[in-house]
Amino acid sequence: MTAETARAALIEMVESSCGEDEPITYALPQLKTKKAEKAEKDEGGNGNVIRFGSWIVDLEHRTFVLFIFSGLMFLDYCGEFRPTESGGWEAEVTEIRETYVD
Repeated sequence: MTAETARAALIEMVESSCGEDEPITYALPQLKTKKAEKAEKDEGGNGNVIRFGSWIVDLEHRTFVLFIFSGLMFLDYCGEFRPTESGGWEAEVTEIRETYVD
């Protein structure tokens, strides 16, 4: 999996399965426009953990997380990439964690 195949899978996931009023859609512009950068979480320094703005992608483990502040809470969208029958990749959110701010 490459940074660009991960980006394409994430864009497809958000555009095809989310309504316009869902918080995850607010981070779609950065996914489309931000350059892939090495993430601070890449402890091994091998370039397998990248970020597109608030999206963090672990290419080796085929996982992603998106951190969003929405109103009175932080939302963490966690998910994974899975191979498709056609040889591509699809992204799927597997967990949404909410943390309320006092």
